[in-house]
Amino acid sequence: MPSPEFLQQVSPQQISLVMSEACLTKWTPLGDQFIGRIDPASCVIQSKYKNEKRRLFSEEIVFPSGVWFREGAYGEDGSLAFGLEEGRHVRLNRQRPNKP
Repeated sequence: MPSPEFLQQVSPQQISLVMSEACLTKWTPLGDQFIGRIDPASCVIQSKYKNEKRRLFSEEIVFPSGVWFREGAYGEDGSLAFGLEEGRHVRLNRQRPNKP
């Protein structure tokens, strides 16, 4: 993460998207949660490593006690190129602050 000093020197004109709009996470509030998703039907990139197209996906569920996430890509044949399988997520639990 850039330092606050560095960020103060950057103007909005110097910032650009690295990924296309189709590959940005779309967020939806749901009660006390937020659901984020990148749709593999829309987010297609060219893999430099394998020289083929990849359909990127991402799913995040942010809730008060933590977050679940899953991300990866499908190959041109529809198989999982990398990442977690459908229904599998990494869960991160929020730590309670330590009292001094």
